[in-house]
Amino acid sequence: MLLRYSYWAYPDASQCRALAKAFGCARVVWNDCLRDRREAHAAGLPYVTSGELSRRRITQAKRTEERAWLAEMSAVVLQQSLRDLDAAYKSFFDSIKGKRRGRKVGPPRYKSKKDRRQSIRLNTNAFSLRGDGTVYVAKVGSLKVRWSRRLPAAPDHNAACNVLAEGRRIVAAGRVETSNACGARVRRVHVPAQRGEAGSPRKGQPTQTGIPGLQAREHVKPLGSSPFPSEEHVFCARHPSSVKPLGTEPAATCSPRCSPNSPTRG
Repeated sequence: MLLRYSYWAYPDASQCRALAKAFGCARVVWNDCLRDRREAHAAGLPYVTSGELSRRRITQAKRTEERAWLAEMSAVVLQQSLRDLDAAYKSFFDSIKGKRRGRKVGPPRYKSKKDRRQSIRLNTNAFSLRGDGTVYVAKVGSLKVRWSRRLPAAPDHNAACNVLAEGRRIVAAGRVETSNACGARVRRVHVPAQRGEAGSPRKGQPTQTGIPGLQAREHVKPLGSSPFPSEEHVFCARHPSSVKPLGTEPAATCSPRCSPNSPTRG
């Protein structure tokens, strides 16, 4: 089972500048790759692959004077930005072909530096949890994080960490994989950051109570718990509003509490 936990991070002045550079580098790679694909589509050229974009807009761009500052940032941030663009295109193509459920998804758009919401995505090659409670981010440093809840397990090699900037707030959101007691596959659930100590019912409680519900649906329900009528259901003439199976005659009483003097329903 995959769970996503969000925590507030408190970078210092130098770390804020490093994060601003990371946000800018990821945005530039996104826009450059998106521009190449749009220009190729307008000219009637084949779809530009991810390998070609990685070679052109990351590897070769670092050797130019215009994009030489890309070498100052971790390569994971740049590669993840390209992968996010591929995921956006895949969602767009699947939406057109009818393979994606839900509302229609439009094509990817350019990112603006004036947007208050900036983000980067990292894998375990670029971030790690330290013993002192900080989160180390490559080329940024160790970020102080307010642990509003305890992580059930350490992030594995497939885990990802999203660093979001919304105005002055820095949020570090990561996914961890936990074992399910019943062995059932549960959809990924987002558990937002909450104020106060772990276990506070003010935030995150609806999501936490929903996880046992998802696990319970994987088990076989006991007899009689289904809302649909079965052969074991008994209905009487004093409760005509009750749904009764076809071909079943009403009984004298339907339960021990049912008596001729009890009020009727409906």
